[in-house]
Amino acid sequence: MHMMVLWQVDPEGWVVGASGMIDVSESIRCQLVVLARRPRARLVPRNREMPCRWRPAQVIEPATGMPFTESGAWHFVADAIEQRLPIRVIPLVKPPGSIGYVILITLQPDAPRLYVKLQLTGDKILGRRFHYSDFSDSEGR
Repeated sequence: MHMMVLWQVDPEGWVVGASGMIDVSESIRCQLVVLARRPRARLVPRNREMPCRWRPAQVIEPATGMPFTESGAWHFVADAIEQRLPIRVIPLVKPPGSIGYVILITLQPDAPRLYVKLQLTGDKILGRRFHYSDFSDSEGR
């Protein structure tokens, strides 16, 4: 029996399918939102096996003009997912075989976009990245 490959990774590291970028299923969206809003489900790894740049205090929240709080960042991400912003699926290098979910969010018209990367592990959500987008966005996939 031959298995048909329905997706592949493009040169920039994004997962693509026959019709272009793969967006996540409704069930994954729902899981991301629920876990992002649940404080006990949110984790930010702090080890070499799961590199992260989760830095909400370095990002200005447009509504307040103040840096994001840790909790505020998670709720902002949940709101963005509920607003149906595209979520790109990427294969992570660390840890090997894992999947990441990336959201690029425009905060202000003339400002860099916010780069958010999440990972699901069972009943937990990992915050892998929350920072202004830059050229190192593919580090630590």
